[in-house]
Amino acid sequence: MPDYPIALRNSDVWHLILSVVDRKTRLALVQTCHILNQQAAPYLLGDVVLQGLGPRKLSSFLQFIAPRDDDEQSAYRLRSLRGLSLQIVNLPPSIDALLALFARLQQHGTDLTRLRISVSDMATTPLNTETPRLGEAIASLQHIRDLELELSHPLCYEILHATRSRLVSLKLRSRGQAVNPIPLLLNSQDTLEKLDTNLPWNDSGPCPCYPRVRDLTLKCTVLPRTMYFVGAFPNLQALRISSLGEPSAETPRWHESTFPLLRLFSGSFNDLYVLGVRHRLNNLKIHIGHSLDDFSQLRAVLSESSPSCLSLEIGQLRGGQCLTNAAFISLFSPSLLPRLSTLALDCKWGSHEDTDPDAIEEALAVIAMSLPLKTFKVVLRLQDLRYHARGHLEWKLDIWDAEDLADQLLDRQPFLMSSNVEIAVDPYTPNRATLRRPSAGPS
Repeated sequence: MPDYPIALRNSDVWHLILSVVDRKTRLALVQTCHILNQQAAPYLLGDVVLQGLGPRKLSSFLQFIAPRDDDEQSAYRLRSLRGLSLQIVNLPPSIDALLALFARLQQHGTDLTRLRISVSDMATTPLNTETPRLGEAIASLQHIRDLELELSHPLCYEILHATRSRLVSLKLRSRGQAVNPIPLLLNSQDTLEKLDTNLPWNDSGPCPCYPRVRDLTLKCTVLPRTMYFVGAFPNLQALRISSLGEPSAETPRWHESTFPLLRLFSGSFNDLYVLGVRHRLNNLKIHIGHSLDDFSQLRAVLSESSPSCLSLEIGQLRGGQCLTNAAFISLFSPSLLPRLSTLALDCKWGSHEDTDPDAIEEALAVIAMSLPLKTFKVVLRLQDLRYHARGHLEWKLDIWDAEDLADQLLDRQPFLMSSNVEIAVDPYTPNRATLRRPSAGPS
């Protein structure tokens, strides 16, 4: 070893320096000498993100992370990896170097627990013939806990079918033909805690049970059959679901309360109602995609869930009939929502509807007065309505001020600490305001 000064060889000093400087400084230090190159590797390779990855950038990274002429240095760098994100936009003619990287990671990357792989459409076609080899190489990694894949259907299937890792978290975005990941994760059946997938649910029959899954984000064509859904994920605490279809009026509500541990739900009102959740929730975010003429079902859901944080997204109102409807306003009462402290209303008008801004303001003020809210957020989406508005309504929409409305809400409710209002009329002119009540200082 060259005769470096003692201070330069003091690893404790450099670890202290490297722990506080930014990434740009670390990159500069790496290029100074062999000692600092080695000292800085764990800090630079803790979480590697490679975006826009093409043949040149891939080759450069592979030469750095796994130099062929220095097995000891390669093993040291590979052991420093904690997270690796590869966003591949173009591939070289041969993927042998990429396969070699995963082979080295299998041997030395024992601390690599987070892996994200995204392959663009342009790079997908050349991979078609290499799918089995690449899928097996990725699946051979045994220490991955958090896995995120944005790949073609065949490659997703190959990786999940053969994976040797016992996953804790999986985020899956598959292109092309859909694949149901639920039967493919048996190796992680007793470790998986979080699942995020946009693949349509295969509702052909019961699925394996994943008792440790607490957080589920699911985008599906049709809401899964409730008995199979609950059987697969009996201990959910957070559910975010987006189904493309809506149940018919004859679709019955599930006859018994489901997901007893559930505390957060985000999805359509129809899905929540059909699933039959009948217990208290902490956070409830529901989307109502049509005008409501009958509020009895919504009243039942709010009464049973009694959330402390409630977000309602309501689309395509008819002349503000929902917001100014007495039956709708009556939902926001202490008897129905005794725990509510945070309320968000997000409402959208259609293009040929009518509305009265003064009546909307008064309805929102009544809602604010009815509950001891701490936070009240209001979003009024009026772009389509404004485009076709004429005369007095056009003028009223143009001068409608978000700060004035936010101030009114604070005045009406003394418990309200934060009022957030957005009135979206012109997409090029922001009209939003957040007002906070000054906290009472020491007397």
